[in-house]
Amino acid sequence: MSSDSEGDCCLPIKDLDSLLTWEESNISWSKLVVEKSRRADYVYDGTLEKSTRYSKSSIPRTLLCHDMKGGYLEDRFVQGANDVTDPYIFTHWTNVDVFVYFSH
Repeated sequence: MSSDSEGDCCLPIKDLDSLLTWEESNISWSKLVVEKSRRADYVYDGTLEKSTRYSKSSIPRTLLCHDMKGGYLEDRFVQGANDVTDPYIFTHWTNVDVFVYFSH
């Protein structure tokens, strides 16, 4: 965790020295957490008429891997970014079963 002119931001650990000198941040993460919505244990086949209902355990799962342009950009700021000219936005979270945040 680091601070700059725009506020607290998340930064990657790039080498062993960074890992060995890492210190816990003083940010209260619990106030930033939003409770997860309850999810259904079933899905529909996607047809408009006479849709068939399936148990979620009987269909493939969807994984979203966030690999954003080589690392932490404007989405590194804990309280949101000031520059929103080209933000990364994903709105269909209900369709995702597993989320992976991958950074270079």
